[in-house]
Amino acid sequence: MPRTMFESESIPVLANALNFAAERNKVIANNIANIDTPGFHARDLRVDEFKKMLGRAIDDREARHPFEFRMRRTPHIAVKGGSPVFEPYSIKSDGVRRHDRNNVIIEREMSKLAKNAMYAKISQQFLVKKFRQLETAISGRVT
Repeated sequence: MPRTMFESESIPVLANALNFAAERNKVIANNIANIDTPGFHARDLRVDEFKKMLGRAIDDREARHPFEFRMRRTPHIAVKGGSPVFEPYSIKSDGVRRHDRNNVIIEREMSKLAKNAMYAKISQQFLVKKFRQLETAISGRVT
């Protein structure tokens, strides 16, 4: 039996996806804000590792119990209170040299920001759809 209806199905998956997108957005925005800061190194979150972590949580839930969604720590992403704790890592210089030793490339950051916004928007749209389905089921009428 699920602890709550919000811990079953896709809601925790989408909530974690939105949380990741929000945290990554903060990191990217910080990179852009520091584009002129001497010695600043761009940072990011581990996207591929988070996606694998989320996929493992889905697979574990399907294999064990359909109402139990647990995120498990990875080498670079800790879990506290059942939720991932995201720690940005510094992006190493990829051959780009600036006189002030800042490695922020605005085109790269804007591209990451756009991709991240799409990821967040899609996750948000699915979550809204899920809540509308719950609303319909609870009210007993189709809107």
